[in-house]
Amino acid sequence: MRKLKLRIKRHNKLRQRIVGTTARPRLSVFKSGQHIYAQIIDDLKGQTLVSSSDIKNKESNKREKHEHKQTLWEGRWQRAQKIARTC
Repeated sequence: MRKLKLRIKRHNKLRQRIVGTTARPRLSVFKSGQHIYAQIIDDLKGQTLVSSSDIKNKESNKREKHEHKQTLWEGRWQRAQKIARTC
């Protein structure tokens, strides 16, 4: 429980300084013990533009999982760039 409180405290301290805009959205990454989650957020509109995680790959082995993560993040990054250009 103490770890969680400290993580939340660090998160809140950092969020006071960082704001995602339409021109430059904020990237939020959360790593748990088993998975990784990422979101690209526009704080001015209060919207999550793109979100992704690696949960879909539970059955695959490590090598396939790594290859899939690379292609997944590349695809998400390209999608996020298109959204940023249109805004």
